[in-house]
Amino acid sequence: DMADSNIENCLSCHAVYPFTGSNGPFEDVHARKLKFGGDHSYNTCDSCHDYITYSADCSQCHGGYDFAYAPHGSTPAIEYGPRNQDLYFPLRVIKNREMWDCIVCHQPGSKILAYDGQPYPTRPVQHHDIPELHKAAESQCSACHARSLTREHARPERLTSLGAVIGCNTCHQGSDTTVVNAITTKQKDCNQCHQNAVVGTVHAEKHETGLQGKCAECHGMNMMNETQYHSGDCYICHVTEDPTVQDAVLRQSEHCFDCHSQPHGVIMTEVRGDIPLYGGVTWGVPQEASLWAEETWLPYELKNDASKIIFSNRVNLDMEHAYQFYTDAMLQSGWTLLGSQYEQASYFELSYQKERRYATVWLFNGSVPNTSGNLGARIQIAYH
Repeated sequence: DMADSNIENCLSCHAVYPFTGSNGPFEDVHARKLKFGGDHSYNTCDSCHDYITYSADCSQCHGGYDFAYAPHGSTPAIEYGPRNQDLYFPLRVIKNREMWDCIVCHQPGSKILAYDGQPYPTRPVQHHDIPELHKAAESQCSACHARSLTREHARPERLTSLGAVIGCNTCHQGSDTTVVNAITTKQKDCNQCHQNAVVGTVHAEKHETGLQGKCAECHGMNMMNETQYHSGDCYICHVTEDPTVQDAVLRQSEHCFDCHSQPHGVIMTEVRGDIPLYGGVTWGVPQEASLWAEETWLPYELKNDASKIIFSNRVNLDMEHAYQFYTDAMLQSGWTLLGSQYEQASYFELSYQKERRYATVWLFNGSVPNTSGNLGARIQIAYH
């Protein structure tokens, strides 16, 4: 889930009332209810501390008669959790994640009460289940995306258009009028902000198949609009028991042949567009990597039915030139280098990741990857 422990996230919605002598935003946001600043007529320390595991002994903070209030904010290493909570309600946060973790007290299951015009607390405040408050309605988006916006937007690959990590204030203090309007009107469905989130248009760029000629005449060039098998229904692929389709979705396959390997009774396969093929050699056709699943040189991440292997014939190659070619070409194709092994004049191995996909490139002169020999150089690529 999106980090929701920092009090600065709460201040997007909750007003602060700074006062002279305040120890920070924790006291400012509670100032009108808890009466910090020396006035104890509307609160006692126990009003909060009875519900957290940190002691409320006044003398530990009030060194003398004229010490006005507890120094909240002076204990950054403090540790506490909820207590005296509803024992029949599962709590989401059981230990503070920062010095001021608002959710500990304000989550469902807590029994803390707030002041509401009375000289004693009467109003429940345990309604801040952030993921639940941000939950969108069930839709076709739910097949792949979390319904809770704070969970979906917290995924590692979710970034703003400027490449920044998305947090609470990205939306709640943003200037995008579409987002601001959705928040103002309390609209949480995906299409309120992602206005192309309708079947047949959303993620269209991720469903291009590259089909051409006669294939495209019947099936088109995009899975979103293909009518023979898909009919614009996301669930056909994204909610399925078929392991081949599951692997294709997980590894973001872009070719029809990853699921339909024998259309019209003809075995078909194709190399993905972001797998560069070195020139000056003859390449075979992609084969199922599972054929080599027992080989120690095949990385664990590629030992599955969604992986392919393609290799060249054996020729004399300039290994340094081939190494530099793949170092540059894979980077240009959007791959991130995970590891590199280079044995001078013998072999090399380059390992990559791209979102949920993996790829490894070898050049070797021995019988298998990462071995030396005099058999001639072969380039071999395993990939999703």
